[in-house]
Amino acid sequence: MSEKTSGDEIENNEYRGAALREWLLFQVTPQLLHQLRNHLTVVQNSHFTMKKALSKGDTERLERSCELGISAFQRAEGLLKTIHLFESGSADRLLDHYRSRFSNSAVSLEYSSGEETVNQLLPALIFSLEYLRSKMVMESRLLVEVEEQKIHLQQIENKEVVPPPILSDPLNHYFTLVPTERGWVIEKNGGESE
Repeated sequence: MSEKTSGDEIENNEYRGAALREWLLFQVTPQLLHQLRNHLTVVQNSHFTMKKALSKGDTERLERSCELGISAFQRAEGLLKTIHLFESGSADRLLDHYRSRFSNSAVSLEYSSGEETVNQLLPALIFSLEYLRSKMVMESRLLVEVEEQKIHLQQIENKEVVPPPILSDPLNHYFTLVPTERGWVIEKNGGESE
């Protein structure tokens, strides 16, 4: 047998790698669905409060309830778009989407490019971003720095540094989060067969 890998074997390995990455990316979905449920509960409660305020003629309460319901609906829409973007498998599109979601909380998400590294570590990066999105202080910055085989997440101007999350079991098999002074580093831990 030849030492060189045939074109078909390379294509199969690339396909398996892409399929594994997409499967791991979808392991973040339960986290998103839990948030979606919370947002829809807020919409439902806002609807109830609006009906009550309307019957009492309380315009101030009606406006507040309406604003709260619209805001929760927009957040739910953002979560659904995130799940939809998982199908694209595009790291750039997902990171741009997260930049927009972070800016809604007045948090600046800045990242450097390193496409191959980001593609390999994307499931753990998205899990981390989703975890941090609600924990970052307004007006703070999140830096995502890409190195060869590593991604650094640094929380700048955040009053207290948020510790790394505990990865779900499937993600924990493939990735490691190493705490640093201002955040953590995402590394591949060798769980994936080459």
